Amino acid sequence: LRLIAQQVLDLADADGVVVVLPVADGSELVVDVAVGTGADELVGMIYPIEGTPAGLAMSSGRPLTVGDIQQGESYTTLYLTEVVPVGPVMAIPLVGTRGTAGVLMAGRMRGRRHFNNVELDMAMTFANHASVALELANARADQQRVALLEDRDRIARDLHDHVIQRLFACGLTEIG
Repeated sequence: LRLIAQQVLDLADADGVVVVLPVADGSELVVDVAVGTGADELVGMIYPIEGTPAGLAMSSGRPLTVGDIQQGESYTTLYLTEVVPVGPVMAIPLVGTRGTAGVLMAGRMRGRRHFNNVELDMAMTFANHASVALELANARADQQRVALLEDRDRIARDLHDHVIQRLFACGLTEIG
């Protein structure tokens, strides 16, 4: 994800790019990856999903651009501006087979030019790559969980067999 965010940062001439993912209950977002201006301060930041460009992109499943986040559009609460004073923003949902997994967001500092359709299309291509990367990471985590559970099940069966053998041996000792 970091590599994809870095490529979007470079190719879209953005000042910052973040990948935000929903927390467990889905009411908040967490900045999972950040590159560019203020990246260190942004990683791990948690904020409400309601009324944000990321929230709108997640719920609609469609990308959006905002010319200037400070112009007061209805969904323009961008908590990331507390760290980085961005103006133009684009939010691209990371849509996979299980729905929208998160949002790739790119921003430019206030006063810079707005994102155009070519930059949005390019970012959407990279967002598709990020969606595949997220699904692959989730599938690998699921495989590791299954392997761990299978190993625990095998150990439990071995312990069960061992205890039964011991009990049987104790029973034979008492009879003899």
